[in-house]
Amino acid sequence: MTEKAKKRRRARGEGSIVQRADGTWAGVIDIPSTDGRRKQKWVYSKDYRTCVAKLNKLKADVASGIVLNDTTTLGAWLDHWLNVVHRDHVRPKTFRDYQSVVEQITAIIGKRRLGTLTPEDVRKMHTALGIGRRRTVKAHAVLQRALGDAVSEGLIVRNVAAATRKPPVVTSGRAAFDEATAKTIIGFSATNRPAAEATRWAMAFLSGLRQGEVIGLEWDRVDLDGDVIDVSWQLQSLRKDHGCGTKLADGKFPCGRIKAAYCPDSVLAVPPDYEIREVYKSLYLTRPKTSAGQRFVPLIEPLADALRAIKADGPRNPYGLVFCHADGRPISPRDDHDAWVALMVDAGVTKPGEPTPALHSARHTTATLLRAAGVDEQTRMAILGHVSVEAQRTYAHDNIELKRKAMDALAGLALG
Repeated sequence: MTEKAKKRRRARGEGSIVQRADGTWAGVIDIPSTDGRRKQKWVYSKDYRTCVAKLNKLKADVASGIVLNDTTTLGAWLDHWLNVVHRDHVRPKTFRDYQSVVEQITAIIGKRRLGTLTPEDVRKMHTALGIGRRRTVKAHAVLQRALGDAVSEGLIVRNVAAATRKPPVVTSGRAAFDEATAKTIIGFSATNRPAAEATRWAMAFLSGLRQGEVIGLEWDRVDLDGDVIDVSWQLQSLRKDHGCGTKLADGKFPCGRIKAAYCPDSVLAVPPDYEIREVYKSLYLTRPKTSAGQRFVPLIEPLADALRAIKADGPRNPYGLVFCHADGRPISPRDDHDAWVALMVDAGVTKPGEPTPALHSARHTTATLLRAAGVDEQTRMAILGHVSVEAQRTYAHDNIELKRKAMDALAGLALG
């Protein structure tokens, strides 16, 4: 072997070439991996110069993202992407949602090797999940994002999800209640539910607040003198993770507990910039995900009067929450949902066993009535906290009187 060959064999960052006992030349180079372990790929030739050419071609392919570990599957990459690459960039509930989507993708095409994934595989996923369904569109979006990060990290050269047409979705939307039904619900709850619960349902229709914003409302953010509320926090139920270590080969965790909530070292993984306040067990107050959610909403007079009444005579709690159980516990999203389902049946809106209108439909009702009353779009968006570049505004720039006049359009929905 020439002196030049020796130098090339020892060059750092260019791979290595060695001669085997049978005289064959072997070239090796490190390639990217998704698990942090060292992975290598070899080329062989009986001729030294041919081996060098093969190794150079291999290095070029690795640099362009064509070559990766032959055993890396899409499922392995999605797991690594979700838990390592993407974990610190999403909110806890979004992460759980992504987990569910990743499980669905993996069950269908997860065994496919990442480097050999094709548009046909993506279409196979569409068909399996159901064309026209929202979850299919979400799965496509998650896959496209995960493969985009794989391209950025040099694992593949092409994002096949981006190259595949997105699946269509059939949108039925959440229908708003008509005014008569809204009045029936508010009136029934006013006479058949405790005052605090009746006010909670009235607020669903008369404030435009989301579920978490209502059950997470604190008294120190309710200005009953100025008849305005500060909507800057929401109550959410968040799941914790095991903090005792990684899952063992038998599928169990070192602590021996199945549910992370019972792990002695359980942790709540959240992004570094995620504002959060623990309230009770798995219930946390969290900041809305955009500044559009941090807003001030006027109270119409009937709703303000109802809040004054429950502040004077309603159940107390150590968390400063406006709404709570009779024993002072916060109302979880699940408890709130169950109470809504019971109200729909008791008020005669639905029959037992029938699908229940989504609670979010009350918020749609607010938007519909405001629009019907001629309230301009920008004011509606400021009240409801919808996201757009134009609508992102702080209290200092909001015209609270304009909002107050707009909210008076809801006064026709009497509290009973």
